[in-house]
Amino acid sequence: MSENRKSSFSHDCRVWVKDGKQMLRVPGGEFLYGADRHKLSLPEFWIDRTPETNAEFARFVQASGYHTTAEQSGVGCAYTSSQWEDIRGADWRHPGGPGTDIQNKADYPVVQVSWADAAAYASWAGKRLPTEQEWEKTARGTAGGEYPWGNQAPTVRECAHE
Repeated sequence: MSENRKSSFSHDCRVWVKDGKQMLRVPGGEFLYGADRHKLSLPEFWIDRTPETNAEFARFVQASGYHTTAEQSGVGCAYTSSQWEDIRGADWRHPGGPGTDIQNKADYPVVQVSWADAAAYASWAGKRLPTEQEWEKTARGTAGGEYPWGNQAPTVRECAHE
């Protein structure tokens, strides 16, 4: 969420008071954007270093009484062996549908949340979702690589949680 990950930027960090998330400053300036890698300039912005976890989302739900899109409709979407399927009863607390849960997964990224659910969380936390351009600048770095560190596939170093 704006205002996540390692990148080619030199970041300043801060902890957001409302949700306790570590945020990284992405400096303003040009980067290569889109499939054609054209130059685009953005002002400075802040983005969460990591995705929201089940525990963080649970705090939001408890504090706000929020019900996700999947909870309201009674249907979530899950990958089952070889394809995505609508699953009755799948929601953030039951990611694979009835009979599944998030017990012992407090630090896992929350799933079964829609864009509207993510926007509600961000609003509750006093943030906003990143724009497509902000997300791509963060994900690709200023040179427009496949990854923030360049074009090489990730290694343990790039994926390590610090």
